[in-house]
Amino acid sequence: MKLLIGIATYKRINKLKRLLASLKNQTYQDFDIHIVCDNNDIETAEEIKRLYPEIIVDVQPEHKFVIGAWNFCVQSNINEKWNGFIGLVDDVELKPDALEKAVTFHQDRFIDGDGVIGFNQECPDHPEYTFKWFGQTLMGRKFIERYREVDYQICCPDYKHFFQDEEMYEYAFSIDKFYPCKQAILYHYHPGFCKSEHDETHDI
Repeated sequence: MKLLIGIATYKRINKLKRLLASLKNQTYQDFDIHIVCDNNDIETAEEIKRLYPEIIVDVQPEHKFVIGAWNFCVQSNINEKWNGFIGLVDDVELKPDALEKAVTFHQDRFIDGDGVIGFNQECPDHPEYTFKWFGQTLMGRKFIERYREVDYQICCPDYKHFFQDEEMYEYAFSIDKFYPCKQAILYHYHPGFCKSEHDETHDI
């Protein structure tokens, strides 16, 4: 399964580097990365292009948040050869076998790629952390084709932050196309729990 990994970021260069380092160390390496820097964050874009010339980097000229970034990743790569899309945010880090576990789980349940699986999230040193299984997912290409009539907007643009992923989950679950994958683990350094991670982006 060839993956397209879309990363939404805004003024978090060090956190983004942490995520990219974890992707480099994955046991599964069949993927391309597309980073979208929100709200004209040219500084981050230029730094990533300098350090990682092999990565696709684009800049959103205005605030379109995670929703806009993930939609753009899918829309602009829809004619490329990939079988699954993973949408990530910049303050996460994947366990070394997370992609391998996610791909295996997805293929076991959706042979034709028509489905979505959710990543298991942990917040380091915060066992009280709670998350939604649909927050960061692996979507199969055939499932994404269901969004063709709305120009492959996998996230409803009427939202800004909350609920767009929940809406996707409700739809996928209603047709038995969503499963949580406990084995595919990512660490989410959520500023609401990890105070040292607090920044301007979280406030926005």
